[in-house]
Amino acid sequence: MRRAFSRLSCQLLKRAESDELQSTIRFLARGSKPAISSLIDRSNGGEDVKGDPEEEAKHVERILKILNSTLPEVEPRKRHVEVHYDILFSQLKKIVESSIEATDREGTRQRVESNNVSESLYDELMLLQYTNKLTGAGQIAKIVLAKGFAEWSRVWDNISLFSENQRRDLSLLLYFRSGNSDIPQAFEEVWFRDYHRLHIITQRLLWRCVARKIDVGADFALAVKQQVDRVRHWTTKDLVVLYQSLFAKAHMLPQNLADDAEPALSRNQQLFIKTLRMLSPYESSERKIRKGMVRLVKLSIENKVASESPEITTGLSIYQYRFIRSLDLTVQELHSACEGKKQLERLRHSLASILATIHDEEQEVKSHMSVKFI
Repeated sequence: MRRAFSRLSCQLLKRAESDELQSTIRFLARGSKPAISSLIDRSNGGEDVKGDPEEEAKHVERILKILNSTLPEVEPRKRHVEVHYDILFSQLKKIVESSIEATDREGTRQRVESNNVSESLYDELMLLQYTNKLTGAGQIAKIVLAKGFAEWSRVWDNISLFSENQRRDLSLLLYFRSGNSDIPQAFEEVWFRDYHRLHIITQRLLWRCVARKIDVGADFALAVKQQVDRVRHWTTKDLVVLYQSLFAKAHMLPQNLADDAEPALSRNQQLFIKTLRMLSPYESSERKIRKGMVRLVKLSIENKVASESPEITTGLSIYQYRFIRSLDLTVQELHSACEGKKQLERLRHSLASILATIHDEEQEVKSHMSVKFI
């Protein structure tokens, strides 16, 4: 009983140091042996603590309030159970619908299947989360960015069920797809503060979201620079990711971003950025140019250009050589596509100039390369 009294006293003092709670403690301390239960049930025959009934009633109410406050929170658990049953009933619903569809015409069956794609993806996402099989942002992105997925508001309503790391990437994926303005209000500071904790997929999407918010007629370079400044420890990898994301507006990006990045750009990174800046002003005027730029971005991702180092200590990797060779071939094709087109004459001369630089670099690579197959 002394231990119970001690715990209750500590709980009372911890909850608040109000006059009412201190009064209750003094009330309990008047007798040395009475049980706390004697306040609630006097049929035990124990010694009563002195006090008028009205005062005792107030003390009883306060004690019960304190005791009730120690009960576990049920709302989060309730929400978890609700999601669990939503998933189970949804799966049951699909089984029933599948049985019905088996007797329907082919056209009707296909229409029902199309309508259920989004809901099925949602169920898959929540089931993976519920069973702790949601391993990373790449897995989340595959579902949320799927063509048939549209349950963005439902996922947003249940985002508290995901871990902190998952919420960081998931919120950005949801914002990219839905444009819900409530999402950046809650998470934009987190995206930039923890930029290097974002998956590289969501890093690229962040810059596309940034570009989407810039008003027509605004200083695009300045607006991007202001957001770049929010990223701590800007690196050359971050710079390449930015160009991969906004390749169609490469010529509008600030030219001095490389000055603040560490380490220095590698030769492949320099050529990649220079080529994109050269092509992007013509991106909308020639379909082949846009296709060539998309190919260059894909090649840069496949060959890990963003992760290159300017220092070559153990020989060039196969990725580095493969990129410079693919860049050469792509630029040659674009140069040929410009021939005979007056509006692209200036671009053709620029491409001829960068081709010469690419050829020189390619010969330099061949002269001292020990190809490292990885």
